[in-house]
Amino acid sequence: EAAPVQEAAPVQETAAVQESAPVQESAPVQEAAPVQETAPVQETAAMEKAQPSAPKRAVPPTPPIALGPSPIALGGHTESSPSQTGLSIQVTPAASTPQYPSAEKRPNANIKQLLRSATTAHGEGRLEDAVQAYTDLLDRDASQGTTLLARGRCHLEKKDYSAALSDFRRAQKIDTATPDPWVALGDLHFARKKYAQAVEAFDKAIALDSDHAQARCRRGMAHYHTGLYRQAFLDLQRAHKLDPGIPNIRRLVQMAIRKLEENS
Repeated sequence: EAAPVQEAAPVQETAAVQESAPVQESAPVQEAAPVQETAPVQETAAMEKAQPSAPKRAVPPTPPIALGPSPIALGGHTESSPSQTGLSIQVTPAASTPQYPSAEKRPNANIKQLLRSATTAHGEGRLEDAVQAYTDLLDRDASQGTTLLARGRCHLEKKDYSAALSDFRRAQKIDTATPDPWVALGDLHFARKKYAQAVEAFDKAIALDSDHAQARCRRGMAHYHTGLYRQAFLDLQRAHKLDPGIPNIRRLVQMAIRKLEENS
């Protein structure tokens, strides 16, 4: 007999499917922080209305006075180099400045203060102020020839020839033994291109002081301007020996020499 069939081993039940771990709930999304409201824009402060500036008094520009090229300074004045017509004086125009206060408004001003104010203003080219200060000085003492000369030179630089001539004539009557009034008068004639009269005035100055360097230099320039180059050379050379510090004196001597060579 056939062997009895063995019963198959009972099929083991598969392990119970493990339940999947519960899905963890995701952390709740944090609400975004509320947007902070921007600070309100501050209103700009009301601009103050600018106070209107006081209108400036328009000062008309002073036109330059050019009476010759390439200025050459000679003893406090400004000369110019020779052109085809010769040497000429170039007068520097005065700057526009407030009027100098009169002596009546300055009762405590003394002579030294006035003189200092006058010379400072003159040196800075404030001719109106200088004239007023010199006038204040003359109101206190009209016999000051040097003050008259100084005021006259201010008038000359302003091209007020009549006022300059009056001051120079008055100075001549006061200081009869000094050459300076004649030198000033010669400068006046030179500025007006009256060279023959300028030479006569410089002659009078040199007669009073033969070693007056400025008178020699000025007369030499006047001779140069009239074409008398030898006389110009002699005067300019003499002026150079007397005062080598005269501005551009060596150049003036050399110009006279060149003219002599050209006409020899």
